[in-house]
Amino acid sequence: MEVFVATWNVGNTMVEPHEIDEWLRGATRDASVVVIALQEAHYITDEGRERIEARAAATSVVAGSWLCCAGCLMAVPLLWDRRKKRRERKKRERMERELALNPALKASQRKALVCVDVVTRLVDCLENRGFAYAEGASCKWGQMRLLIFHKEALVSLEPLATAVARTGGKVTNNDMHTGVLGNKGGLISSFAVAPARARGAGDHIEAVLLHGAGAAMKRRKITAVGVHLPAHEGDQFLADRREALATILQKARDDAAMDDADLAVLTGDMNFRLTGDLESKSVADDVKNGDYAKHYAADELARDHSSAESVVAGWELPRCDFPPTFKVKRGVVEETYNRKRVPAWCDRVLYRTALESHLISYASHPKLTTSDHKPVALALDLLGEARPGGGPQRRPSNGSSAPSSRRSSLDPDDAVTSDLDIRVFERARR
Repeated sequence: MEVFVATWNVGNTMVEPHEIDEWLRGATRDASVVVIALQEAHYITDEGRERIEARAAATSVVAGSWLCCAGCLMAVPLLWDRRKKRRERKKRERMERELALNPALKASQRKALVCVDVVTRLVDCLENRGFAYAEGASCKWGQMRLLIFHKEALVSLEPLATAVARTGGKVTNNDMHTGVLGNKGGLISSFAVAPARARGAGDHIEAVLLHGAGAAMKRRKITAVGVHLPAHEGDQFLADRREALATILQKARDDAAMDDADLAVLTGDMNFRLTGDLESKSVADDVKNGDYAKHYAADELARDHSSAESVVAGWELPRCDFPPTFKVKRGVVEETYNRKRVPAWCDRVLYRTALESHLISYASHPKLTTSDHKPVALALDLLGEARPGGGPQRRPSNGSSAPSSRRSSLDPDDAVTSDLDIRVFERARR
């Protein structure tokens, strides 16, 4: 059974549907379960932003008589900006209506032109490829999302528990019952997967090809933890990250029985940076020259993983054999970095399992350009049998597991069409 785990800090922006389709197209090939953690995924429409700004202006006016003058002055640019955005929105809506009337476009392509949030587009993309959105196992809070999908033809999914760890965000983490300000913390989901009943010869053949003719896949429990940890560089912020992560993992043990899971995955924008006195320009130049691997030894998470008091002791930490994923310039495919921050591998995926497993791939996807983060994804094959001795798989601290040479579900597939109007996932040839 292949499990596909991905993380992306969306940056509260709208994402183009063709970029999501290209990113997740490979996940439909062999994966049975898909876990996607999103951070800063609260997309506010222009209309919603206008209401917030108008409310803020009105509040400033009535706050006190001595603030009336200042409130009026503050309201003028807000109202002017509101008028400008209204004109832009009407222009965009008019263009969308014209495009929607184009007879050359298919129904799903016309739907994709409508401005929707990234979660809706992710669900549409994967549902069109044979995955079912497990709403009961998925969870959200504030600007964070943890989305769970399963391929109905291969496995059935049973939600077990979900939890939210509100930690690591200081003042900005107070939810205020709006679901908007929760920016840091953790989302936890525990669920069980089991073989699906074959509904026809095609399902049976595909299950045999993926799991083997004699393989009897058992019911497996999976715990997924999506995190967004405190940001910034420095020892104090590193201590905050370690404390927040320890709190989230403890809540996963208490509320979701993570230690009893056959597979646990930990993913998200962990915000771990590079230690030492490094300059942003020098690191960015090394990345441009393809010499970024020498900086991995300075990665805070890698150093913590090899320490005796590691907060992620017992977890598998795959080596990042790809350029740093933060802080990249928006709208650029290549890793071009904002000089205000030292490039770092902030976005990570870790896993822990007592089963025989096979790391297929671990990579970033640079073609998504709407955020200042690049998404990262891991493909893991659970072979089904417990390892001798049980317990989490351990490797030498100086060498993280390298991806296999087996064809990955992240690899491009020229045989798969980029047409968005795909209603069924690809089946094996009969």
